[in-house]
Amino acid sequence: MTWTNLLDTAEAGVIALARKLGPWLITGPTAYAIYDGVMTRWQWPRSVAVLTGAGLEVLGVVTTYTMLELFSYNQAITRPDDPKRPTWLAGAATVIYLAATLTLTWGIEGDWMLALFPLLNVSGSLILALSALHRSLQARLAGTVEAEKEAERVAQEIAEAAAVANRLAQETANLAQIEAQKELKLARIAAKAAKKSAEVAPAEIASEAQAGWLGWNSRPTKDAFLQMMLARNGTAPTKAETMRGLATLEVPEATRRYWWNEYEVRKSAAVPEVEGI
Repeated sequence: MTWTNLLDTAEAGVIALARKLGPWLITGPTAYAIYDGVMTRWQWPRSVAVLTGAGLEVLGVVTTYTMLELFSYNQAITRPDDPKRPTWLAGAATVIYLAATLTLTWGIEGDWMLALFPLLNVSGSLILALSALHRSLQARLAGTVEAEKEAERVAQEIAEAAAVANRLAQETANLAQIEAQKELKLARIAAKAAKKSAEVAPAEIASEAQAGWLGWNSRPTKDAFLQMMLARNGTAPTKAETMRGLATLEVPEATRRYWWNEYEVRKSAAVPEVEGI
């Protein structure tokens, strides 16, 4: 860092210090003038005169600062629920201070000037009330802002939870769709397998249990049929059972009737041997 930079830094520090101390130091002459006027006119005790001069100048700084602070705050308000501060009250307190200070420092004679001190009390009370009101409104606004932030946070969490729930519901729906597609695919495979099995297994083999009483797994010849029926004598099946059994072996209906008629003829004639037809 060069000497020039050091000097600039030092200068900035001195100016900043002067900016802080200057407004307070300049109140000294006015405070002394008020002190001297009180001592000259009313011969008050020195301590009361000092308190009057110092208190009046402190009140002047506070009233002016409060008025400018509230005015600046009102200019920066952007929220409709943040009411404007009554800067005119701070302005009235400042006017009261100026009137009392000018009157006391000019040296106007008369005990009527004692009435200025109650006005100064009113000015100080206005400043206290305005400061309390400003702090109260700021605290309420801070609470409102905090509540809004909390509501936004909760709404954000609810939105995120809803998004997660929607995502889970979508994933569940997708899984259900996949399972349904799998089941449909398995059903199609089972149907194909059943169809293939039906194609592979002939009807006469599939109905083997139904035709078991005939002792055959395939379509017999007429001679074999007649020999089997005549050999059973009284244990032969009925006509209906015989028709159903031959149907399962894919014997045409006309052939079944012809065979049965032939069987009854042979049975009635009690012919023991059947010749080939």
